[in-house]
Amino acid sequence: MGKTALAKTVYSQLSIDFSYCCFHSNMQEREITCLHKQLVSTILKGQCFHIKNILEGKKVTKQRLPNKKVLLLLDDAHKASQLDALVQKHEWFDKGSKNIITTRDRGILNTCKTTLVDEAYELIGMDFDHSLKLFSKHAFRRDYPLEQYISHSERIINICHGLPLVFEVMFSFI
Repeated sequence: MGKTALAKTVYSQLSIDFSYCCFHSNMQEREITCLHKQLVSTILKGQCFHIKNILEGKKVTKQRLPNKKVLLLLDDAHKASQLDALVQKHEWFDKGSKNIITTRDRGILNTCKTTLVDEAYELIGMDFDHSLKLFSKHAFRRDYPLEQYISHSERIINICHGLPLVFEVMFSFI
């Protein structure tokens, strides 16, 4: 769907307004204690903390970061417990802090709704006409496919389900 690409773009545009920024990519593949260490180390500009477990990580975050205006991107969260462990409450950071969370499971955000998530946006694929136009611009350098390639183009659009990132990746190899 392009969640990470969109999140990175928003993150880079917002980051100029924050003194402290941290980007956690591929959260699904990383241990919570490693994520805590990266968060604290990044925000406290390299200060190293030996965080042995989740409770210790929460304690350090609550004690050291509440006066910091933080922009935090949590990419590809797959468990509510990850969010709970890293940023359980808004109060863990200064007012004006922002958390951007990408996930494939909206239920994770609903679980955290009362304490962490203010707004959620669901990305949807482009409609058929816009997909065909984007595909054609990449494939044919024009708004619509050549007559002899219409049926093939339509098949490709249906396979890609209106996901612009698929087009970008596909045509980066051409």
